[in-house]
Amino acid sequence: MIEDHVSALLTALRDKGLTVHDGAVPTGAKAPYAVLYFDGGIRSPESLSDDHQERAEFDGEVYSVGITPQQARWVQSRILSVVGSQLPVTGRSTIVRHVFSDRVQRDTDNPLQVMFQGRDGLTLVSLKG
Repeated sequence: MIEDHVSALLTALRDKGLTVHDGAVPTGAKAPYAVLYFDGGIRSPESLSDDHQERAEFDGEVYSVGITPQQARWVQSRILSVVGSQLPVTGRSTIVRHVFSDRVQRDTDNPLQVMFQGRDGLTLVSLKG
């Protein structure tokens, strides 16, 4: 179930003109881009005896990466443009919620290339139907 939801989000973000990497950035990737990380989700049946996974929530983080702060903020704006959107997941009604945002700041992990990044938390809320 998680793969269908993450694939739908990846498609929605790519449709906004973003380069999006799922969990890992390939060597030589050119900024600006986004990196998506998601958990396995929490599923809640309507009753304790029902195992049909009526409701599922998937929490994730999306990093906005750019060579300049402006590039990173542009990526962040594209990510936030999908908040409130319905994602096309077969047999589900799925909406994107925004749960937190970190400011864009300098990333010093790579001493060979100065980069800037921001981070946003998204939750995919999915209902059977």
